[in-house]
Formats: sequence, C-alpha cells, structure tokens
Amino acid sequence: MVSLAIGSQEELTDQIAYIRERRQDWDTDRIRRVLEFMSFLWTLVNLEMVVDAVNVPEIRQAINSVVQREGIPAYDLIGYCSLLDSANTLGESERDELRRLWEKHNDLFIRRVLSLRTQAYMNTHRSDASIEQSVCSIMGVRYSARLVS
Repeated sequence: MVSLAIGSQEELTDQIAYIRERRQDWDTDRIRRVLEFMSFLWTLVNLEMVVDAVNVPEIRQAINSVVQREGIPAYDLIGYCSLLDSANTLGESERDELRRLWEKHNDLFIRRVLSLRTQAYMNTHRSDASIEQSVCSIMGVRYSARLVS
C-alpha cells in the first residue's frame, strides 16, 4: 500500500487497472483517490507505530545514524517524527530539519506527512511564536498567533 503512494506511477496505474477489471462500475479517478487515501492512512499508522517503538532516549543516537546513513524518505520521516516526539518545544533544530526535508523531498505525499505531523505537534505544544511562524512559512500554511492565557 505504501509503495503505491511513494512508488512509481507505473505501480499505481497497474493497481488501478487491476481493480478496474473487478469493479467496472468504478471510474479510474475514484479508484486512484481511494488508493491514495488508503496509502496515506496506512503510511501514517505505520509511521506512528515505528516512531513509538524506537523513540527511546537510550537509542536516539543509533536512530539518527541509521536515518543519516539510509537517506530514504521512510527513514527521513521516522527521524523527523522521532525528533518531534523527543522535543519539549519546537526549536531551531526542529525547524531547520523540517526545512532540510522540505527542500530534499519535492513530493506532495512526503510533504503532506511532514506538514500534518508538524501541525499536530504545534497544536499540542507551546513554542516561540517566531519559530512557529517560520515553520508555517516553510510549509506554506497560514500562521495564526495563539492567545496566551
């Protein structure tokens, strides 16, 4: 499932044709949307399970080494989510890592995962407004200042 979302267009096209043969009442666009949505959700679920399993302070350095050595999208996402989960606030290092990954992966799917995970973090943690504003700028989302109580 995940490879459909981040793999080749040819794989996705083959799967669409396979499903279309069995469900002739579905049009190609509907099948594509369903496959992309299911792949996205499946990726998020698996990503969260992996990050939860490996996010242990004692092995943080080993995780970082694997992420840097492999340099593929899945490991980049695991490393970034692990970084967020271990951060007390959104700081310069998290912002800089987001910027690096955003520039490295000019892929809508990867960027959606990065954006969703970062915004979820921002909704549950308080951070410096200037950092949050620059993070929103990187992702191309509107920044809204929070009321401080």
